[in-house]
Amino acid sequence: MFVAVVLLCLLCLTEGHLMEYKCVTIGDKYVEFTPVVNVPGRYTLKLCTLKNPNVTDWRVELWFYDGPNCNKTNPKFRVHSIFEEPINNPTNCSNVCYIVNFDVVFAACYSIRSEFKPDKKTHKIDDSFFPVQNNLTIDMFRKSTPKVINIPKDKDVSIRWIYAMPIPHNYSVLVKRKQGDEDNYKEYLIPAPGSCKVSDTNQLICDLVLPPGCYIAFLRFEAPWYPVLNSQTEISYKFCRTSAPPPVVVVGGVGRAAWWALGGALVGAAALLLSVALRRALRSRDYHKRVIAAWLGARESEPARVVYEGPNEYNILLLYAREGEHGQRAVDALKDLLQQTITGQVLDIYAAAVTAQAAPASSAWLRSVLQHARTKVLLLQSPALLTLYSTRLKEPAMQLSEPLLGRGAMYRRPHWGDKLLQLALCLMTENVSAHHLYHKYYLATYEGLSGEVVPQLVPYRRYVLPRAAPALLRDLAPPTPTTTPAGEQPPPLDQYYGVVDEFVAHVLNNPDYLQEELVTLAGPSGDDL
Repeated sequence: MFVAVVLLCLLCLTEGHLMEYKCVTIGDKYVEFTPVVNVPGRYTLKLCTLKNPNVTDWRVELWFYDGPNCNKTNPKFRVHSIFEEPINNPTNCSNVCYIVNFDVVFAACYSIRSEFKPDKKTHKIDDSFFPVQNNLTIDMFRKSTPKVINIPKDKDVSIRWIYAMPIPHNYSVLVKRKQGDEDNYKEYLIPAPGSCKVSDTNQLICDLVLPPGCYIAFLRFEAPWYPVLNSQTEISYKFCRTSAPPPVVVVGGVGRAAWWALGGALVGAAALLLSVALRRALRSRDYHKRVIAAWLGARESEPARVVYEGPNEYNILLLYAREGEHGQRAVDALKDLLQQTITGQVLDIYAAAVTAQAAPASSAWLRSVLQHARTKVLLLQSPALLTLYSTRLKEPAMQLSEPLLGRGAMYRRPHWGDKLLQLALCLMTENVSAHHLYHKYYLATYEGLSGEVVPQLVPYRRYVLPRAAPALLRDLAPPTPTTTPAGEQPPPLDQYYGVVDEFVAHVLNNPDYLQEELVTLAGPSGDDL
């Protein structure tokens, strides 16, 4: 009788059917084997054919071959999964599609062998061949170790099994209790139906109500992929549950008046502490105000300076507009090349260290950087920069087509570096540098993208990226080349070429890509600029 109860409870933990049905109007037989989005290793098999009310079962065998020379006639195919389930054909349907999911599908060649029972002769489906290419391998599943987490709670224990593959639909959980001091587990405890559930496809969470003691929990799978991963179909986990601390119970004749007196005393003490804390907070606030005012005054009077250490060392001030993820990758790749080329620093206006230096006195800091003889400025002209800061004249009235300096559009998520960029463009047009501009300012555009923001300002050196990247790096190299260590090669440009080409293709293929970064404001006529 006890064994019968155990089996009954195990069946209660088995979830519903694996197969789905779908009526279709297409009469041709076909088979599809497609990946499921956001579930690695799960593929959906869809077999559509003429409905036959005489068939009772559907059997599918998934065979695989993960060696070289993948072809349909290779004799080295091995069984991956076996699925068989009774068929309950929908009524009022002449053609039906049978749909089932297969897990643990790694990169290999697959042969799908399907048959309907008992009418094999008239409804035998030819074997289908599908090569699968993904980033999963059979060793990733075989060598993966399931992780088990025990989370004690007030009245129960939460056991979590975490697998590398999705949890199969059919599973069973069994718990044995330890008897005595020896490692002997005899008594069976079956979790109540509904106490276990699948979370995030690869986690099984069981909330077990157990008395204090030591236990061993078994998780067994009835998965179609047992031929290829038989070692993963059962896992055991030992754990102990300690007794909870006894609740505190007040015994005695404490009257209501005593409770009210105690509550009043606590309220009075809290009010006294609050008044003392408030007085200290007011004094502390005044003190902090004086400290901050003195600090800001000192920082405004003497802005932070950029340090130039070596005699041939100079820094590059990198100016650009934020272009989103693709554009930022192109900027970061260029920064890496510049840092490998020069001996100084690449001052990125959006870097945290740069904005921290410039924040107290932005104008004074930028002027000191631009006026320094060993500062070179590289301006990356891009569609976002053109949209934000370029002004053009309308014909024939010769009126500005949009407001000056960023009033036609603005960033959805502002950054302090945006203000630095706007201020730097203003200072560039004022010619704050006393040195020859030809060796001071360098303008770069992306090939295939319009981006001349300051075409009227000369003499600036202009480069079209990525084709002119070698010339740009050569011109920005130190005046006296440093000695290159033996075996060290110049910075590679292939990766930079690929990143820039990807960014240009993204811009050309997505004309409205800036809408994710910018908000376009209305012009004087009410139209968007």
